[in-house]
Amino acid sequence: MLKTLLAKYSTERDLSVGHENNLRRALRFYGDYIGREPVCFDYQTVNLFLSFILRTRSRETAKLYRRCIVTIWNYAADCGQCEHPITRRIKRIRSQLDPPR
Repeated sequence: MLKTLLAKYSTERDLSVGHENNLRRALRFYGDYIGREPVCFDYQTVNLFLSFILRTRSRETAKLYRRCIVTIWNYAADCGQCEHPITRRIKRIRSQLDPPR
């Protein structure tokens, strides 16, 4: 369901190829994490997914996936398929601090 929603989102917006690929990749990894094609999002599963990404990839990648999930979740809510996400309930990811000079 979210893949068809992403296809609809990309036809309604002028997305760069890179941004569309990032959205698709985030959905694919989220689906791999939950073990099936994602139908919707929920806070607990998204937060566990982001924690998993933080353990296996960089902070910047985790921030990118968070942004992609929030983007698609907001679009699903705009289409009336779910409620708008309360983003403060979604795991915040801080940027890696540069070492002191």
